[in-house]
Amino acid sequence: MIHRFLKNKKMFALAGDTGGAILAEITRSAQKEPILTMLGNTNGVAVTNKTSMHRLLSRVPETSQGELSMALPLSFFTTKNITLPAMPREAINQALPYHLAKVVDQPLKDLLYDWQISQRLKGQLVVTVYLFQRKSFEMFRRELGEKKLELTFFESDVFAAFGLLDRQGRLRTGKSSLCLLIWNRSISIAIHEKNVLTVVRSVPLARPATPYSAAAVRQSATAGPAQTITPPPLPAPGKEFIDDSAMDAILLNFDILKHGSTDPAPADKKAGAAPGDNGPGTATSDPVAKGTWYDYLQQISLELIRTRDYYGSVVKGSPVSQLFAGGADDFFKELQDIVRTSMDLAVEPLLGEEQLPAGCPPSYGAICIGTGARW
Repeated sequence: MIHRFLKNKKMFALAGDTGGAILAEITRSAQKEPILTMLGNTNGVAVTNKTSMHRLLSRVPETSQGELSMALPLSFFTTKNITLPAMPREAINQALPYHLAKVVDQPLKDLLYDWQISQRLKGQLVVTVYLFQRKSFEMFRRELGEKKLELTFFESDVFAAFGLLDRQGRLRTGKSSLCLLIWNRSISIAIHEKNVLTVVRSVPLARPATPYSAAAVRQSATAGPAQTITPPPLPAPGKEFIDDSAMDAILLNFDILKHGSTDPAPADKKAGAAPGDNGPGTATSDPVAKGTWYDYLQQISLELIRTRDYYGSVVKGSPVSQLFAGGADDFFKELQDIVRTSMDLAVEPLLGEEQLPAGCPPSYGAICIGTGARW
């Protein structure tokens, strides 16, 4: 009887960013493959705006009772890396509030957070904490509850993406994989190894305002002057926590593209903020991208290289063997060409053989399937 109830219960997924969102129902085919049916969508409004939620839910009947899984870009979260002495998992929950209070600039009661052990060092654990504004989460839960939808799972985009890749059976056992997710005003980057996201980054980077043109990208592809990059000293071992600004400083110096452009990070970026961090639960503000589509693609490639080299040199992870990208639908081939040249890696699309309904943005659809196909 329980099995029949769970089988018939409706499952939903929601994904969005600063430019829109979709709400979808997730069902299963006869072959157990997830099928996405889009119920509502918004455009031009951030998913965290109450207006967006009203529009998404306006065509959902109150009889659509069920569970919902939601995934948002990493830029909507704040991430903090905390180093703790080796301890049982149950003790981590007790230790984290004390350490988080030192590195978060607002009361913890105003935040929700979850964590994952991202590294196991000799006598130490590195815990990555994901923080989100409680008031935004409560707004989601309240609005969804009006339609009898229970917010059961809530996660960042990179977890949903790797959940999708794992379901597809595309992650190589014993190898590390890098995933890039391209959004309206930011990119999310994560490295997965041994069932753990060992490095996660959000970088504020907006798409150029002009329509994409492959010809314009090729025309702009001219080599710039080489640079000599000297990485700064690594953080001293034994710190109580890993300062995210130290991680950022190291990443900014892993610039081996040698194209001579200046780094786009905002000059007024607050000290101690993680890469792409504009505060807990907030999306990035003004875009950092500037110039042409060629500049934009080069900057994406640069951030991928920085992440890969940081992972190999500082985290001491294994060489990245796979690279998946979502959200690059218009310029996927050009991104492939640039990454192949700069990193000697083939870029694979995040979506495999999944079929999306007409009018469904592939980036939203992929994340909906990833977060909604876990039941």
